[in-house]
Amino acid sequence: MARDPFVGCNFQTPPELCTLETCCLAQSNFQYLPSYGGNLFFAIFFGALLVPQFALGVFYRTTGFAIGNVLGLVLEVIGYASRVWLHDSPFNHTPFLM
Repeated sequence: MARDPFVGCNFQTPPELCTLETCCLAQSNFQYLPSYGGNLFFAIFFGALLVPQFALGVFYRTTGFAIGNVLGLVLEVIGYASRVWLHDSPFNHTPFLM
């Protein structure tokens, strides 16, 4: 069952000082906590795909296509890693902007 994001709201606390104990999820970047395990799995999965993608690009000499795919995979890894970071600190704006 999902956690109610409006339970325990404290709008007196400045947003930069909020934690899960002092503020509610409605005051964070999302109104839910991103899944730790699922996002960690996808970060590792896309990170593992970087090596064969790079090797296949070099082997078949498709540099433009390979560079595009490698950069896309790097962005996927950054995105899922930032969601793992958001699970631990949902009030931090740095991983949200990543």
